[in-house]
Amino acid sequence: MIEAIGVPKVNAEESRRPLIAHILNGLRYGGNENLCLQLIRQAPPGFRHVLVNLDPSSIEMNALFQSSRELGMLERPYKRNRRVRFILGLARDFRRLGVEGVIVYPFGLHVFVAMAAALSGVKKVLVHAGNPPPLDEKHRRLWKRILLASRVLRVPVKSCSAMVDGELRALGVLPPGSEAIPNGVEVERVEATAARERAKKKDGAPRVVGMVARFNKIKDHDTLLKAFALLRQRIENSELWLIGDGERRADLIALADKLKIKDAVRFWGDRPDVHRLLGGMDVFAFSTTRDEGFGIALAEAMAARTPIVASDVHACREVLGQGEAGKLVPPKNAEALAAAIFEFLTEPENARAFTDRSYARVKEHLDIHKCAARFYAFFAT
Repeated sequence: MIEAIGVPKVNAEESRRPLIAHILNGLRYGGNENLCLQLIRQAPPGFRHVLVNLDPSSIEMNALFQSSRELGMLERPYKRNRRVRFILGLARDFRRLGVEGVIVYPFGLHVFVAMAAALSGVKKVLVHAGNPPPLDEKHRRLWKRILLASRVLRVPVKSCSAMVDGELRALGVLPPGSEAIPNGVEVERVEATAARERAKKKDGAPRVVGMVARFNKIKDHDTLLKAFALLRQRIENSELWLIGDGERRADLIALADKLKIKDAVRFWGDRPDVHRLLGGMDVFAFSTTRDEGFGIALAEAMAARTPIVASDVHACREVLGQGEAGKLVPPKNAEALAAAIFEFLTEPENARAFTDRSYARVKEHLDIHKCAARFYAFFAT
């Protein structure tokens, strides 16, 4: 076990196992944080781990990480106006702890982490990319510079989907060794948890539509709220569950009020029991935008055997097998979204056919054990 904010205490046998540093910009509930937690939990035997939190004010998932075995935790605050101090301090941490490999989850910040790794003699660093580069030219130039720096520092980019990998490659400077490694979930555990919750549902209970996602500009909760308002005109005994939090929370509450559906919309906030809540949903609706990189919540809903309706954007198309594992509807189209949800709620046999296909797909392609094996293979070569 590695001490929190301290030097690891290990015996001679333990010291021979490589220590991997996982870098997160805060421990809030989100895709990067969930991936990090799963990669630590599902690591192949023979690795030790230390989690470095760059934002000590964000500790929402702290207890979940602390429950992981073989994990040490330390804080190394990152501030833009103190980058040199950050790089030197992180380099000292790496040397003191004996770090041999680094996985960086916040794309962009990985450049400074890689500098610290180079100063400390750590030769294996990779970065996870969870979203495609923006469309506007100013930000694309910035991303290209980041990739050029990654190339110089020999940091391969492991993208969350083939779509993200392809869009990064279009910038022309992706570092060697970069590839797509789809995110994964603990399929059997998610299915079992959701099934137990589903078995508790009583006849006559409200029909539940749900979405799990951060309340930010990448997602499109607005269209889902408008779609649910239309759905309520046809199925009055229904609820919308929004699980997550973020900077747009107040805006979404205001929109629900404006649409006169506030009493039927439940804002759950960030939750550690998402898999249980998935079992309480009759339909999982994933309303998002072109900037979506993967949508780990989609994979979790697939594992939970919850029927899925999603925006027809590249990431959702890829995860759902071009619509084989869930219904795809045009983005920002509330009428089409409401119609697809209504169809699943009123045609259970059709919904079951989709969930059978989605479960088979997530088990074959999006299992966390396969995902973790590919990440850690980088450190074994």
